[in-house]
Amino acid sequence: MHYLEDTKSSLLLSIEQVVLLHEQQRFEEAFPLFLHIAQEGNPLASYYAGFYLYEGNYGVERDEIKALQLLQKSAVGGNVRGQYMYANACLYGTYYSRKEGLKYLKNSADKNCPDALYMLSQIYKNGEHGYEINDNKYKEYLSNAANNESEIAQRELEILKMNKT
Repeated sequence: MHYLEDTKSSLLLSIEQVVLLHEQQRFEEAFPLFLHIAQEGNPLASYYAGFYLYEGNYGVERDEIKALQLLQKSAVGGNVRGQYMYANACLYGTYYSRKEGLKYLKNSADKNCPDALYMLSQIYKNGEHGYEINDNKYKEYLSNAANNESEIAQRELEILKMNKT
């Protein structure tokens, strides 16, 4: 990979164009551009770069520490997906931080991020991270996740309805 060459070319590309590269599955081209734009303080670019590093997919080696730094910048910058991903990493990753994870999970859920709503439903369903099992909150968050197009929440609601009858 020609990192410097790719980085210089990002000056000519907007974040929207780099997201398009990602959507076209041109991950090895998109990643260094996301990194470069993230260094300029862009929360969306920080989310994508952090996501690549956290997952360790798309031809990028996993680096949880660097991923957390980028995801935190994205979360602090107000990117809803970044808040969810950072919360997920804080709550289920190697470097557990209940306070940070729940803070950003709630922020993301308050903005109707379906994955965050679903994750909160599961936390209340299972009584995780210091929360007691709460069937009402579980169903409330599950329903909100389903209403915001979470397919897994929609399937789980259907199962609940089938088991009721």
